Amino acid sequence: DDDHIYFEPVVSLPDNFQVKTGEEDETVIFAEKAKLYRFCQNEWKERGVGEVKLLKKCETKFRLIMRREKILKICCNHWISSQMELILMPNSNNKAFVWHADDFADGDVTHEKFCIKFKTEEVALSFKQCIE
Repeated sequence: DDDHIYFEPVVSLPDNFQVKTGEEDETVIFAEKAKLYRFCQNEWKERGVGEVKLLKKCETKFRLIMRREKILKICCNHWISSQMELILMPNSNNKAFVWHADDFADGDVTHEKFCIKFKTEEVALSFKQCIE
């Protein structure tokens, strides 16, 4: 019977602790689960699985952000530009798109080539329509 055992907390936390994501003043336009790849050293490398979001900031700025499941580490974070073009990935059953962007997920801005794959063709089409 261990019901009577009590340990005093080492550190006390406030009851109303809130995590800031930096997305608080943005509106979610699109949010779905996907798998993200990055083209690196002449091959596609998996960057993560998680929820990808298209966020609207102010009236004219849009941002694409994706956090990996469970650990919530950012694996994609860039502004949507008018030059950004989504290209359908060949042999993907219309579920994957490729694009280039100046990404700052790792802190420094780097030009990356991404591929994102969705579970269904319908979700992929919805993503494309929201980006365009």
